[in-house]
Amino acid sequence: MRNQSLPSGHPMEEPIGLLVLLLAMGPLLVLLLAPRFVSVPAVVLPIAVASLWSLCRFIRLSREREQVLIARLREEQSATKHLCITAIETLACALEARVPRSLGHLARVQAYAVAVGRHMGMDEDALDGLRVASMLHEIGRLGMPNSLVLMETDRSDTLTERMRLYPALGGRILAPVPFPWPVSAIVRHQCERFDGQGYPDHLADARIPLGSRIVAVVDSYDSLVTVRSRCEPVSHDDALGEIVKGVGTLYDASVVAAFRHIVADVRHELDARSTPSALQGAAFEIARAGLEAHALFDLACDVGSSLDLESTLQLLAVRICAIVPSVSCLILMRQSEESEVLSSRAAFGVNQSHFATAQATLGTYLTGRAASRGEAAVASYLADDLRLRVSSEPWTTLRSTLIVPMRAFGRVIGTINLYHSDAEAFDDDDMRVMVVVGEVAGRAVYNAELYSRTQDSAFTDTVTGLRNGRYLADFLEAQIDSARTSNRSVSVLNMDLDRFKIVNDVYGHSRGD
Repeated sequence: MRNQSLPSGHPMEEPIGLLVLLLAMGPLLVLLLAPRFVSVPAVVLPIAVASLWSLCRFIRLSREREQVLIARLREEQSATKHLCITAIETLACALEARVPRSLGHLARVQAYAVAVGRHMGMDEDALDGLRVASMLHEIGRLGMPNSLVLMETDRSDTLTERMRLYPALGGRILAPVPFPWPVSAIVRHQCERFDGQGYPDHLADARIPLGSRIVAVVDSYDSLVTVRSRCEPVSHDDALGEIVKGVGTLYDASVVAAFRHIVADVRHELDARSTPSALQGAAFEIARAGLEAHALFDLACDVGSSLDLESTLQLLAVRICAIVPSVSCLILMRQSEESEVLSSRAAFGVNQSHFATAQATLGTYLTGRAASRGEAAVASYLADDLRLRVSSEPWTTLRSTLIVPMRAFGRVIGTINLYHSDAEAFDDDDMRVMVVVGEVAGRAVYNAELYSRTQDSAFTDTVTGLRNGRYLADFLEAQIDSARTSNRSVSVLNMDLDRFKIVNDVYGHSRGD
């Protein structure tokens, strides 16, 4: 804050100055009152004039001091208000980063809301209240479980009812805060409908605070045009169409008219903000951590839900590319504990056909050393690292490599290789995340591989190594189910061996099978 000093030479600055002023006013009083009673010496006149000048100067400087104090008070009030709003925005952005896909939503809602309020003639003080309320309108989601807030699929009726509690909860959270604006009321009534069918208090028309009516429109619009919602985003025109359809039932017609007037300019202004602020940068870091935790949770759930080895490996490759930005993911595994060769078991992304049969040898180059030492590695792409088959597909140049060992119960069973076409695309954070992924993936792959081996032995005849009767029964059932599903025909050829009863009678039915 700029330090505005008081006028110099003010009598109030020093007690002596005030004393001199009081003494100088004595002759002035004598000059004004004494002629009625006694004659006054001529010397009193100049002293009285000096006293009058000193009095006028005292009054002038007092007024200047008053103006300076008023200006300083206003400046301090403005700085305090700015500090309050900035602190609220900072905390709101940090809370928003809890749901990574929502990052930026609060800032956009605030920009739209303030523009609508200004267009509708709200004064600056009311706009400040709207600015704060629009940043805090989702604070009630703090009382919702992460699993409910992050849920990607459609919610059941029970869960939907639970999510409807957040506006009232937000109002209760903000009620004890002595805001100079009706922030709590705006937040509480943001989900009311203009026809009175909303929640939590079923208010209608003008009984809904104007700020709540504004937030309802701009929040709905931004949710429609961005990826934060569980549905695919729609175009600007389609979103406006949905808003207009809700006039009179969901939304106030005057608010919608104001929003349609300002939305193009605000969108242009938001698009022009190409350089993120320090606050946004911090929020992005928080969001990244939240996204990382959410992605790892999804990964553990997905790979743990399947015991089919091939589908587990392919799902891993796809999911990993989403967790750590990369253009290719390759999973290599040892065929057995004694094997010195790592072979490709799943590939996803560019150069997939080239990586389909890739191999590496333990202890050699990047992949082999990562597997033998059990250590992650970040390096430039090395062409000699893997033995690749010749493919007719074009090769995309790769420049960065990230390799982590895939562990299961303390033993390295393979590696996860990530590739990128940019140089130095992977950093220490990517390696840290992938080390965790290697542990999660290793256990899931080990369990799937163990199940696959157990299933294979159950379907294989121990004498001949051929498929047994159990496999034939399961296979036939699967084919019949598939035919029913696709509405197609299926045929069964049954061959009978003459005089095979002798084999069964001599060696038993299990041997005969």
